[in-house]
Amino acid sequence: MLRRTLVVCAVSLVTWALVGVIASSREYVASAERGRAAAWWPLVASWLRCYGIWALLTPPVWFLTQRLPLTSRQWLRRLPLYAAAACAFLLASRSLFALGAVVWRTESVQAAFDPERLLRSIVLALHSDMAAFAGIVLAGHFALLLIRHKERERRAAQLESMLRLAQLETLKMQLNPHFLFNTLNTIGMLMREDVKRASRVLTELSDLLRKALDNAGTQETPLRDELALLRHYLEIEQTRFGDRLRIALHVAPEALDVKVPFFILQPLVENALRHGVARRPGPGAIEIRAVRREDQLEIEILDNGEGVRGEPVKEQTNGIGLANTQARLERLYGPRYCLRLIGGIENGFGVAFSVPWKTA
Repeated sequence: MLRRTLVVCAVSLVTWALVGVIASSREYVASAERGRAAAWWPLVASWLRCYGIWALLTPPVWFLTQRLPLTSRQWLRRLPLYAAAACAFLLASRSLFALGAVVWRTESVQAAFDPERLLRSIVLALHSDMAAFAGIVLAGHFALLLIRHKERERRAAQLESMLRLAQLETLKMQLNPHFLFNTLNTIGMLMREDVKRASRVLTELSDLLRKALDNAGTQETPLRDELALLRHYLEIEQTRFGDRLRIALHVAPEALDVKVPFFILQPLVENALRHGVARRPGPGAIEIRAVRREDQLEIEILDNGEGVRGEPVKEQTNGIGLANTQARLERLYGPRYCLRLIGGIENGFGVAFSVPWKTA
């Protein structure tokens, strides 16, 4: 509150000082044209004293407009209050002018505060004082409109941010049950074949879920941490596929600290396993590559499955993995991302996406 009061007072003084300089300049030019040029500095000082009084009266009127604005619903009820404030402004202005005349020793106290003279001064200055009062009221209401507009913009930005965050959290919640369902199916099959292997899968699943829960609410994470999280999932799948599955990582060292969406790799690798490696009769392979392309981090997930020739991923892409990934990238980065299908290993299938190069 104190800071706002100081700002209003400073703006009031500067504004009325400029008005005073402009008024004195006009009078100086007019007197020069008449051949009776007035002294510049005394003329400026006279006008500044005049407008300085209005500068002193501006803050109270300003705060009246901020506290009790003439809104569409209440302007009629508040109009008498503004009329009383205008009368008070007029009386205070003329009284301060009289006091100034005494302080500057241009008039005596008795002459300056003579009731008849004060009344005549009020009548003569009625139009100028009321114009000044109206100008302050209009400026206050204009400032109030700007403040409310900025506040609406700020709240709209906050709501948009909260909505985007809620959408991202919804997308993450969609992925978790999907992943759990598939992993529990794997554990169920292993329980009938190898209890020790099923136990190892449960341990990896526990570690994976613990890390996922520790990062609840996180939207971005360094690629290094994302790969560490992915390794738990790959250990689960390696237990399932055994020697049939070969995993290769080709990650540029400088890319490890770049931020990527949290839990972005798992659904894409899961797609590669389910729709590529699992359908292949022979050994399967998955490669994960991460390199810098100008100001973007590009990540590729490739498999040697049946293969799908690359077209840009469309909104109607079937399957929760790709559709969810595209939705998350779009909400996080807007137009600054790319997601596309590419050829994989040995004519297999691949997915590539790029995000802004942003280090942690």
